[in-house]
Amino acid sequence: MVQRLTDCHFHTFGDVAEFPIVAAASYVPKVATLEQHAALLAPHGRLRRVIIAASAYGTDNRCHMAALRQMGPMGSNDGRAIVSISGATPDAELTEMTRLGARGARFNGISPGAMGFDELFANAVRMRAQGWHAELYARPDQLAEQADRLLATGLDVSVAHYGDLDPAKGLGQPAVTVLGTLLATGKVWLKLSAPYRSSTAENFADMEPYARHFLALRPDRMLWGSDWPYIHHEARMVGWDPLTPLIGWMSPAEADAVLWENPAKLYGF
Repeated sequence: MVQRLTDCHFHTFGDVAEFPIVAAASYVPKVATLEQHAALLAPHGRLRRVIIAASAYGTDNRCHMAALRQMGPMGSNDGRAIVSISGATPDAELTEMTRLGARGARFNGISPGAMGFDELFANAVRMRAQGWHAELYARPDQLAEQADRLLATGLDVSVAHYGDLDPAKGLGQPAVTVLGTLLATGKVWLKLSAPYRSSTAENFADMEPYARHFLALRPDRMLWGSDWPYIHHEARMVGWDPLTPLIGWMSPAEADAVLWENPAKLYGF
């Protein structure tokens, strides 16, 4: 049982009439509120949370910013956000989002409608000026191809969902090697999140060797996120406690680092 936790990866969605989605979106989101999210995780203890820009909104961050405002003024709340930007996003908008609690921008090489690596590299200087990091959802081959350029930006980089590795390929697979190399720099963070996106085993047991491997490698750079409301996987996740099974794979000290201490460093809680 934990007493404090930080959900570093979840989404909020409003009514599409108020917050329209982009034409390229692969789904039409149902309303997902802060209250619903809190009901899921608050029973575990004190809750801090990081809203992640959803690809369905493109670079429209109004829904995320509305949720941050709902959590209260910066400095008095436990909320942060990772937004979506392009070269067309005005500097003044970046500054205002930082004021509200934005601490990075998301770049996504997988989901339709999202900003990819080109936008990351084009906006790296502006992101550094805001004190932001880059949030990545990418395939292992994309990470390997772009690794040197990512490090050259000088930005911290957070990689979502176990780096999209394939648990069937073992610890010797290139994806694990690439992640290990990136983590060794101290500039890269890994989210032990959304095991259901890759796992084919009961209770996601095939992800355990990878969680333990990365925890042993860089316990100070591991993060966790629920990935709620589990887009494309909603039916499978009904009644699921997103802390399971990861909490059983960590020592109490590792759990406190992953769920509390590490997020404080990256998101400035």
